[in-house]
Amino acid sequence: MDFMRAQFVGKDVQVYPNDTYKKIAKVIDINPAGVTFLVTESEDSKGWPVNSIKFVAFSASLNFTLAQ
Repeated sequence: MDFMRAQFVGKDVQVYPNDTYKKIAKVIDINPAGVTFLVTESEDSKGWPVNSIKFVAFSASLNFTLAQ
């Protein structure tokens, strides 16, 4: 968990990179349950509105990668 925090907290990531709609968010927190994001860019304005805070549990098949 500490390694993930060091790698991702405070950085922009693409959440679900293979999804139809692109979502870029800043990682706010990582804990054993999942990740909290601040959405900064989104093609999915209903599900992931810009400036919203989203928590996604690891149990939801969460995957993300550093944004390019």
